[in-house]
Amino acid sequence: MRQLAITLAVAAAVLGCQPKRQPATESVGTEGAGAPRQFTVVEDVRIGSQSDPDIGFTSVGGVVVGPDRRMYVSERQDLQMRIYDAAGNLERVVGRRGQGPGEFQSMGHLGLLGDTVWVLDSRNRRITLFNLDGDLIESVRAPRILLSPAPDLVALRPTYLRPDRNWVSGAAMEVGIEGVSYTVPELLFDPSGALADTLRNVEIVIRLRVTIDSISFLPEDLLLDDPIISHDPGVRTVIVRRAGATSDVPSTFSVTSISVSGDTVFDTSFEYRPMPVSDTYIEEVVESLAAGWQARMGAGRIERVLRSALPPFHPPVTQVRFGEDGAIWLRRESEGRFSIYPGVVISRRETEARYWILEPDGVVRGTVNIPSTVRIMWSGTDEFVGMELDDLDVPWLIRYRFQ
Repeated sequence: MRQLAITLAVAAAVLGCQPKRQPATESVGTEGAGAPRQFTVVEDVRIGSQSDPDIGFTSVGGVVVGPDRRMYVSERQDLQMRIYDAAGNLERVVGRRGQGPGEFQSMGHLGLLGDTVWVLDSRNRRITLFNLDGDLIESVRAPRILLSPAPDLVALRPTYLRPDRNWVSGAAMEVGIEGVSYTVPELLFDPSGALADTLRNVEIVIRLRVTIDSISFLPEDLLLDDPIISHDPGVRTVIVRRAGATSDVPSTFSVTSISVSGDTVFDTSFEYRPMPVSDTYIEEVVESLAAGWQARMGAGRIERVLRSALPPFHPPVTQVRFGEDGAIWLRRESEGRFSIYPGVVISRRETEARYWILEPDGVVRGTVNIPSTVRIMWSGTDEFVGMELDDLDVPWLIRYRFQ
């Protein structure tokens, strides 16, 4: 039952991203043998406040670091872009709610292109451009494009500005329907907002809620060994195939990078030592489920269901993200981290999260351990910015340097 539901949720997405050519698979060897470089990180700057709303954050939408180490942050609730200097001091606040020049209806991703900062406003269907000091340059609005066969559900909106000043569209669900998938075009618009080209078709899948013996939850890495498919807008698609191990002997997972034109950039396999799903792990998941709305099922029944359904080993990769420098970050398996509700990650025994960092050509740059409570918001070649919630769930931004 579990495997059927998961397979239905991802099969179309995999088929939609098949590479045109497959180079020979390469292996970097078993973990522990000729291991890649291990980076260490140190905290450089910490920004936030529990009491001062002009400094502290409520909801961070995106972060980018400029060439002078200025930090640009989109504050989604206040609809502002905040600019901090290299030492973390607030320099300027830009924007407010509205539809006029320099105003926003929503604030999500933002990015840096040369001496221009761009901010995505999906509700206004536009990208607004500022110089590095926060002065308004212009706003470019996209036409509203609805897709068939479900024109009331999926709309295309601007998502990313390319170096050539053309920008790429992405799909947004007007109404989320669980288990539904759509093939949507990724479109290219010129700097004026006129449609220029179709880059590729992308499969959008609304993940199925996993239901086992009437116990329903939507896990992030719990139970899942299906492929991870991540789209880097207008650039590439990365697929991590991570079929579950069946024994404790070294196994493999593969990473494939496919360009926006459909060519395979690399297809590499990596050996790893499978991590067993322990009794302690199951007990902690049972405790969390029994404390939630599934409590009526009873801890005993929940435990029986989990023990019969859980795979014997953790999936080797649980998350993929892209660096500003083209790197690919792979979050590796953990015994102390799981998700049983949408967007709610529970970390008990895990104090550090382990990442592999791949170069754009698939070569392993190195590995790094960071605090498990930190969510990576932006990463460059020798630094990254993470967000961490304090004991009052107030977000703080921390810039780390590699050593």
